[in-house]
Amino acid sequence: MSVERKVLLVEDEALVAALAVDALEELGYQTVEATSSKTALEVAAGGTTLAFAIVDVGLPDGRGDALALELRKLPPGTSHHHCHGI
Repeated sequence: MSVERKVLLVEDEALVAALAVDALEELGYQTVEATSSKTALEVAAGGTTLAFAIVDVGLPDGRGDALALELRKLPPGTSHHHCHGI
């Protein structure tokens, strides 16, 4: 699968994450999942090139908007979409 079809999904609710992964895969995206801000930053800093990130607003270790600001400092060109109560 091409790199530009890889998405970072940051969601701590297992059922919501599973539904989002199913929908993204049906659209042809490969998903990389994280359940916390810390894990998401580790994934993004690990050299994985992402098309975009979907970030839950409420995470166990911080706010999604703060995470998005940190993600913007990492791989250039990655857009971020904030979701609450998908």
